[in-house]
Amino acid sequence: MSLTRQEIRRTTSDSALLEKLKRELRRVLPQGTAVQAEGFRSIISRLPKGLRAMAYTYLLDESLAVDDLAWHFLNWHRHGDAQDTIRALRELGAGKAADIFQAAYDVVRPHWKDLERHDFADWYRASGLEKSLEPFNRQLMMISREAGEFGLMSYWPTYARRNPELVVAG
Repeated sequence: MSLTRQEIRRTTSDSALLEKLKRELRRVLPQGTAVQAEGFRSIISRLPKGLRAMAYTYLLDESLAVDDLAWHFLNWHRHGDAQDTIRALRELGAGKAADIFQAAYDVVRPHWKDLERHDFADWYRASGLEKSLEPFNRQLMMISREAGEFGLMSYWPTYARRNPELVVAG
């Protein structure tokens, strides 16, 4: 069953609303879709603006929890994905995070082809890119911690309450 505007309005707890928003994303993005990037992009492009922003910030939040920005750019290796992530952060009210992500993207862009290397992990450590991205990784992690216990997803409940019509699919 899909999330409704009324359900968003009735849910007073941020953690409960966040769980409902995650459930809605799981509903509209079937299991395994994120692994198949083209399938993900096809589905996500049809989502309401707010839900699409949440999906992109979820992917970034997950990347930061597991790896770092270079690995995020490797896993989501399309310039459009980076630009969509910047737009998503801005849409959700995470402007400072968007600025940092944009700056990191600017640093990575000259190395974009190198992200496709079969020996990426070794190259990355030796290239100096890892060191160049360190401050951006630190800053994004700090913003994520400051945002609250849910990291970048802490922006979701406030956004959903303010803009339920941009979150509800269908």
